[in-house]
Amino acid sequence: MTAEPLTLTRPATPRTRMFNKRPPTSEEQTAAKKQREAAAAAAFVRSIVTALTEVEYGVRTLQSIERWLDPEVRSSVVSALRMRRTLRSEQQVDYIRGIGRPRLSSPAPNVIEAAVSIALRPRTKACALRLEKNRDRWIVREYLTA
Repeated sequence: MTAEPLTLTRPATPRTRMFNKRPPTSEEQTAAKKQREAAAAAAFVRSIVTALTEVEYGVRTLQSIERWLDPEVRSSVVSALRMRRTLRSEQQVDYIRGIGRPRLSSPAPNVIEAAVSIALRPRTKACALRLEKNRDRWIVREYLTA
């Protein structure tokens, strides 16, 4: 058994020199920070809407997402669950087919309002949320669904 000689190849794309790049300006840094925060907020909105829908249809427990809900929102979700159980006790469970892209707006600092569409098996429904940032955590202050 003979060993083949080791051949080193260079990457196909030329390397860019880092020292030629200028450092980003403060405006570019703040714009990039806002873009990262918006992406993180959109991901949180998708996750919390999915979780709230799963709670509504009995797939997830409310205790698993309680820490992100305002007490008023929690009580409204509990009352909606009670009403749903009495009205649809024998109907089949709807399944989530997809969550739409959240539409975000920021009416005040540390406040985000979002609208999201949820594709369920027989129909599509809409959700609206108002989130407030409290100690680096988003809290759902208002939740509407139709």
